[in-house]
Amino acid sequence: MTVGENIAEYRRRRGWSQQHLARLLGVSRQTVVALEGDQRLPHLALAVKLAAALELSLETMTASLQTAEDSPPAVSVTWLHGTAPLRSGPAVWSMVREHLIAVPCSSLASVGHPDCWWDAEAQRLIALPESRPPERVLLVGGCDPFLPWAKEAFRRQHAGYWLEPVRLSSQAALLALKAGQLAAAGTHLYDDASRSYNRVQPFLPFDICQIPYLQWEEGMMRRPPTASPPRTWAIREPGSEAHALFYRQAPSGHDADIIVIPSHQGIVDSVVSGTRSAGVGLGSLAVLAGLEFEPWATETYEWIVRAEDQQADWFKRWQSALHAPGLDAAYKRLPFVRRVD
Repeated sequence: MTVGENIAEYRRRRGWSQQHLARLLGVSRQTVVALEGDQRLPHLALAVKLAAALELSLETMTASLQTAEDSPPAVSVTWLHGTAPLRSGPAVWSMVREHLIAVPCSSLASVGHPDCWWDAEAQRLIALPESRPPERVLLVGGCDPFLPWAKEAFRRQHAGYWLEPVRLSSQAALLALKAGQLAAAGTHLYDDASRSYNRVQPFLPFDICQIPYLQWEEGMMRRPPTASPPRTWAIREPGSEAHALFYRQAPSGHDADIIVIPSHQGIVDSVVSGTRSAGVGLGSLAVLAGLEFEPWATETYEWIVRAEDQQADWFKRWQSALHAPGLDAAYKRLPFVRRVD
């Protein structure tokens, strides 16, 4: 049974007219006619509405897409970090070094355009209608909380291409780059031996290009007044520079509880909601949230790519977006951060 036949069958079971279903979905009757006649397939948002209206699970709706004669087959894919998600859900994809890499939408730095649906029970990835060509989706990873700005600059400059930043610690981003699962990794790791940032070449088994991007202040943030010692410290996960900075710089002898939060914005939100909590994170975010900030370190955030990729078309598009005038202007308005060229 085709997708359209399934829609028509479930509609008739409820005694609904095509006009009634159209009103429930917020579309025209002509759209319902086209869907039931298999003249078009529903995009993800419309598939979600159809599943709700017809009282079907989204997995069932996706399965019907899979069984349609003209629907794409299940896709062979490598997941970021190499482990498939335990739960079904939407994902984006990208072609990285001739391998198809998938990332759950929940791991992205901002809302992404789903390209596929992961069916955890069947252990298969299903291409969705209106999915993007994976070779036109650029996958990068890092912890810069303003990466969504770069994504928007990329969209404005390069129609028909997309940037999807993944929210990762510096170490996790470098590991993904090493495994061939990212085009570029953002890092600001401190090397104790050399007392410098981003000494990552010995860690990577290929020649690299290091691109200085930002210089920012990182340190302690607290809600005013700050006279009492904190009862709770919010810090990033192991593998992040904020985590390492806490153990290098935090006051000795503290007996506060420690909670681990996997994003810079999450640290800010935790401190804002706590009456006697402190966090380790970026000064720019702290000031924007009205928090007191004590700088502990001036850090350089760099992008790491394979040296051979500097001639690739995606690299040139990405570099032009990172230096878009609007993006430069946005960073200039931030406290405790500046662009590095």
